[in-house]
Amino acid sequence: MHDGSSIEEYIKTAPESLKQLINNCNGRYLAFDNRARGTERDKQVKNLLAMIDEILIANDGNWYTISMYEEAERVMNLREEEIKKQREKELDMRDEVIKKLQEEINNRPSLRDEARPTIMLEVFKSVMPHVPALLDSVTRIALICSGKQKQESP
Repeated sequence: MHDGSSIEEYIKTAPESLKQLINNCNGRYLAFDNRARGTERDKQVKNLLAMIDEILIANDGNWYTISMYEEAERVMNLREEEIKKQREKELDMRDEVIKKLQEEINNRPSLRDEARPTIMLEVFKSVMPHVPALLDSVTRIALICSGKQKQESP
């Protein structure tokens, strides 16, 4: 550190989020002096590469551990389920509005002929605000599914 303190001293007073990140990395961290030149910079790069090699060896040559992959997959599946539930909820709301309007039309025979265009317009107006959200949901689900397929293929 350029103020004379060590990296260890800095970490002691660091925000909890940084401490948690270091903890998640099994207490590993590596500090770089961005002002270093020449051999000092080369030494920093060698230290980084050595740390990467150690991590790879500890992970049996894999960049990610199985538990890391499983956790990422679990989070992704939860998010996918949330999106599906939200989409189903939006579709249910739309269907309910359409059903109520259809019942109203059927319960009033005079409305069937006279007000059909007006009622159709009401249905259209009630459904249209939900269309962008539905399209967003479908797009997100498609992106998640296509991303998942890409991850699963070699």
